Amino acid sequence: MNTKYKLFVLAFVLSLGLDQGTQIWARGSLRPRYPDVVTVIPNYFELRYSENTGSAFGLFRNVPNAR
Repeated sequence: MNTKYKLFVLAFVLSLGLDQGTQIWARGSLRPRYPDVVTVIPNYFELRYSENTGSAFGLFRNVPNAR
């Protein structure tokens, strides 16, 4: 397998793993605090829990069975 394809697969697997890991972290530590905000840097960076109830980017959220 070509080196660039190996690097692509590695980057893909790492980004997928980081994405899933941060989602698990957010559900575990931010959901119990909802609707409170976790301030990381005052007046600049805050974390808050929210869920996307529609399809991609909230599209079709008001359409029945659109999930």
